[in-house]
Amino acid sequence: MTFSKGQRYLLDVLEAVSRTLRFLVADDYDFVGDGERFVEAGRMNQIVGLREMVERGMGLPEILADLGAREDFRLSSVSFLQQVQLELGIPFTRTRHLYEFFDPDFRPLADWSELEQRWHDLLAGTWP
Repeated sequence: MTFSKGQRYLLDVLEAVSRTLRFLVADDYDFVGDGERFVEAGRMNQIVGLREMVERGMGLPEILADLGAREDFRLSSVSFLQQVQLELGIPFTRTRHLYEFFDPDFRPLADWSELEQRWHDLLAGTWP
């Protein structure tokens, strides 16, 4: 089967996430990998206040800026989607579609207005 460049990119991202998630299910370990480094297992499950940010009506750009500015949290696509699942209860099978809108360094590939609409749709349960 032949894949387009975009499809190949998404498959590569999903494969990397799959490798990372294998580490996350190992509660017996003191350290887990996030794809780039090893961190203390407790930090992988920390609550960063995402639910409160959403309840205050913060938009996706503000949420990402807040999380990115923290010294106690390393913002990446994997860590953000993990927080969405941990704090908001939205499973990875739905949030993984956000990968389409970010490059590997978690910079937006789409206009913020489109990302914000997708984010609100995701929170409302109407996307994907």
